Amino acid sequence: MIRIYLDAMGGDHAPECTCEGAVEALRADPQLQITLAGDAARLTALLLDCEDVRERLKVEHTEQTITNHDAPVMAVRTMKDSAIVKG
Repeated sequence: MIRIYLDAMGGDHAPECTCEGAVEALRADPQLQITLAGDAARLTALLLDCEDVRERLKVEHTEQTITNHDAPVMAVRTMKDSAIVKG
């Protein structure tokens, strides 16, 4: 079993693209488990059409999101409830 922890709120066009990619990866590899970290309400709303892989897909709520506008070291030190720090 391969487990991946993914900051679903990071990257271009997130979280739509990260959720779509995670579901696609799960459908392609039955040995994969993915935890999507981020705003649980937003993520759950994007995962309505994935019951076929839902048992291998977990959503972990995080209150904070580190963006490219944040100073990296300070963000990691102060944003303890972000996906990047928890991962």
